[in-house]
Amino acid sequence: CGMKIGFLINYFYPFLGGAESNCYYLAKELVHMGHEVHVFTTDRKDGNILKKNEVVDGIIVHRSKVLFRHRYYLTFAPGLLFNVFKYKLDILHVHAFGFAYHDFVVLMKRLFSKTRLVNTPHGPFMALNSYTKTQFIFKKIFEFMEKPVNCIYDIVVQVNPYQESWLKEKGIKKVVLMPNGINEGAFDTIKGFDKYKNKFVIVYIGRIQKYKGLDQVIKVLPNLNKKVFFIAIGEDAGDRNRLTKLCQELKVSDMVLFTGRVSE
Repeated sequence: CGMKIGFLINYFYPFLGGAESNCYYLAKELVHMGHEVHVFTTDRKDGNILKKNEVVDGIIVHRSKVLFRHRYYLTFAPGLLFNVFKYKLDILHVHAFGFAYHDFVVLMKRLFSKTRLVNTPHGPFMALNSYTKTQFIFKKIFEFMEKPVNCIYDIVVQVNPYQESWLKEKGIKKVVLMPNGINEGAFDTIKGFDKYKNKFVIVYIGRIQKYKGLDQVIKVLPNLNKKVFFIAIGEDAGDRNRLTKLCQELKVSDMVLFTGRVSE
């Protein structure tokens, strides 16, 4: 017997991103397994407004109007609460920590239903080493407010082993490791990459952004065999020029390729 599973996420397909892709493919696979899957998300991003309701690959998508949004985490879309409570869910899987309104929805769901609660954080929210004074004050206030909510999840999924330490500092008790999956089709032969068949290729997929740590890979390239090649796949989020200059300084430009954004 299939379950009724809900996903709560800030943005969803066709908007792109790591969390968005993870949620989309997981939801798609659960539909394939015979479950009824609902996604509760917001309806707009960067001026693009999507349909309120639609079915995507068998996934029932409910989009709520955003009344207020400041940058990424501060979002107010009251329809999310209504949509989540409209269905009797077996599981509600939340993607990411740090969204105040998501926390409110989760708290209400815990108080007034028997739905099992799962969370998968996808980033370093409040886990960086340094902050501006304003960010630091906000971090301390929000940590205090969020910690009681973090304790009510039945399970929290860490996507890499380095997350566990800071997750537990934020009040998380039940943590399991489940790395992001990759479609089998991603390993099909790609035209144009035959020229790398005699090289040891390191591939990164994600935003070209400073905290992602691409410079750590580039800095060790001078000590490696010239048959090693580093391919960074993803759109520039402000760090490509710095990394390009670093490659030039270390004389490893011929060992690195920045592809920009590519298709699936």
